[in-house]
Amino acid sequence: MIAPWAKDAMTMLVETGIVNGSSGKLSPASTTTRAEMAQVLYKLLEN
Repeated sequence: MIAPWAKDAMTMLVETGIVNGSSGKLSPASTTTRAEMAQVLYKLLEN
């Protein structure tokens, strides 16, 4: 369900542990909460 143009970026984010999904699954069509986005930004800045 991930758009072809986003697959490489999502693969990198999952492999590096920046994005984990919910229960081990990504939900690209769902809305991201502020807390989830804050966690992604924190992890990006940490690396």
